[in-house]
Amino acid sequence: MRRSLLLASILSAGLLVPALADAQYYGYATRNVNVRAGPDRSYPLVGWLQEGTEIEIFGCLDTWRWCDIQGGVYRGWVYSGFLAYPYEGGWATILETGPESGLPMLSSMRPAAIIAVQSRC
Repeated sequence: MRRSLLLASILSAGLLVPALADAQYYGYATRNVNVRAGPDRSYPLVGWLQEGTEIEIFGCLDTWRWCDIQGGVYRGWVYSGFLAYPYEGGWATILETGPESGLPMLSSMRPAAIIAVQSRC
């Protein structure tokens, strides 16, 4: 009996870990925004998103000023003051709520993939 309970507990825990690791956070762009290759305006532009575009939020830096997101075909960094997500029954910008947001905090930045297109003349 004890062995069966132990086995069931281990299997249940194993099933929950992937679900927690794959937690997804969604929001939207509150205005037209640039998506950059890194968390600062000095990084190259990867693309831009229109106001209202739904985004997936992977996490934000510990300052809560820049977040790693995916919006449409673009993945990169967006200033958090232009990103809203569900918060306490409404919507709030990530910059306003910071650590209270419950969003993952990233300890280091992930450079966005940049695809260079060379023209052949």
